[in-house]
Amino acid sequence: MAYSPFNALVNNGGNLIIFRAQGSRVYSSLGYLFCLGMLITTVLESKYSSAENFAFCALILLIATSVYLGIQRPALVFTDLGLAVRNPFTTTILDWRQVSDLDTKFVLNIKSDLGIIKCWAAAGPSRSQHRAIHPSELKGFHQQGGGIKAADSPRSDSGAAAQIARRYIQERGSFEGSITSEIKVNNLAKFLYIALGTTVIISHLIAYA
Repeated sequence: MAYSPFNALVNNGGNLIIFRAQGSRVYSSLGYLFCLGMLITTVLESKYSSAENFAFCALILLIATSVYLGIQRPALVFTDLGLAVRNPFTTTILDWRQVSDLDTKFVLNIKSDLGIIKCWAAAGPSRSQHRAIHPSELKGFHQQGGGIKAADSPRSDSGAAAQIARRYIQERGSFEGSITSEIKVNNLAKFLYIALGTTVIISHLIAYA
């Protein structure tokens, strides 16, 4: 098996916390069930041509792949040695000593020696979540423009992830050892996803021309 910095950090980083967006398992399950229902409908319905069935199946596969990449895959891995950020097409490994600052605008943004890393797994609150946040939850958090940032609330994904990260940053001098920071881009997955999207468009043009 090829060496994976992500798996090495998970197995050897110490004091492991895996963070995913609230409801990611529920939303991804619902997405897969929707795709399964569409597939069953395609198989059972006999009124469609072969070209239409192929186009429909390609669309189902594209939706299922999008659910995996956009909802199920994104995650944050916190350990004593460092942090791993898994986004749809990239995996970033960061030593805590190379993390300079955190920001929760729209998503959790990690400022590091490798640049600003945006975390898909830690989005800021929606408008409805923003209204549901009580001011008492935000005492002691960062202020912006004279007001309190709702994205720092522990009830939001960005705020909860930022709290965990700040705790590890405060303790980073207590642990020996280090890891190599790097950004790994999965170009093959990106190419296949683009190819799948292109296939969906072409197959629909052929089927319904």
